[in-house]
Amino acid sequence: MAEALEITRERDNGKSLISTRSDLRIVDDGYRVRRVTVSPRIGIVKSAERPLRYFIAGNAFVSGRRVH
Repeated sequence: MAEALEITRERDNGKSLISTRSDLRIVDDGYRVRRVTVSPRIGIVKSAERPLRYFIAGNAFVSGRRVH
């Protein structure tokens, strides 16, 4: 997600996410997700089979195998 939003540790670490003076804020833009996909976690060994990976269906920035 940080890559998709071009957020970097060097530039953005320590910034306020709620201050109106910050150039990096979390706000509600009104977007509503149509479909959320659930899958097993990837890149781990312990409890990898557990469905604890949630993401917006069709999002190009999700790593790993594509679920359609």
